[in-house]
Amino acid sequence: MDSESDESIELEEQFILRLPLVQADVVRKSLKKSKSKKFKKLLKICLDEDNRTGTVIVKKRQLHAKIVDLPCIVDSNKTTDKAMIFKTANISQIMICQEEEFEDGDECSYPHGLAPSLKNGKKRRFRKVLRNEENPDDIAEIEKEVIWLLRADNEAVSTRFEFFYDEEKPINECSLFGEVITDSDTDLDTSSKSNSD
Repeated sequence: MDSESDESIELEEQFILRLPLVQADVVRKSLKKSKSKKFKKLLKICLDEDNRTGTVIVKKRQLHAKIVDLPCIVDSNKTTDKAMIFKTANISQIMICQEEEFEDGDECSYPHGLAPSLKNGKKRRFRKVLRNEENPDDIAEIEKEVIWLLRADNEAVSTRFEFFYDEEKPINECSLFGEVITDSDTDLDTSSKSNSD
């Protein structure tokens, strides 16, 4: 493919737009009322070359914007008849807009989730990798060997795997469904005899 065709391809990406309260109310009300042509004039998003910073213009009010990575992935769904729901994308980024300019040293990862219960979710919900302090040399060797095995597996022409069990237990209906409590044929014979008496 040449460079011209590469530039014409645009992948669809979705992210969450977080605006200050005043601008969020304006956007929310205009989404409920107006059509798409009027909405395009109301909201404009411009990203810089790094695709991390940019500007958002809401009703001629310019805001500074920054795209950061969320600690979680959120599904985006859409429906046409309010009965069938179709998944459209995985959302893993949020665009934060504010009137003040962002500092240069700000990180690209966001420590909080979307809901208030996920504040500092990255620290509270994801544990750190445990390290064995007693034998660090052995661990380094094992990690190198695992990496080597994964690379060899990727370079292989074909791969296959099998499961081997030490002892195979015979499968019968008792092991699947449990022990037989009653025999239905004998129960029917005894109940029919008692009814005839």
